[in-house]
Amino acid sequence: MLYRMTRRDMVWLHSTEGVPGWRYYPVWLDAEDQQGDRLQAFSLIANGLPEDGNPSLRYITLLREGAAQHGLPDHWVETLNAVQHAGAAHRSVQACS
Repeated sequence: MLYRMTRRDMVWLHSTEGVPGWRYYPVWLDAEDQQGDRLQAFSLIANGLPEDGNPSLRYITLLREGAAQHGLPDHWVETLNAVQHAGAAHRSVQACS
């Protein structure tokens, strides 16, 4: 999924996610839009740690809604729906203890 952003939008997004910083870093890549046109895009990559755990409910909900709204293939939607959010994952660990 791609979003067209101005440089100002990108700077704002980076500031909300702590870029530059210790948490995420941007990666530039070549992408293709739905019409097959090539363009430059970026993604924010996290320096993942084993203790990071699952995504927040807010974040996984945004991904799920975006996938559905943009018509991503069913297997992607199903993969996102199978991801437990941080609160649910924490509760299931407590239940097993």
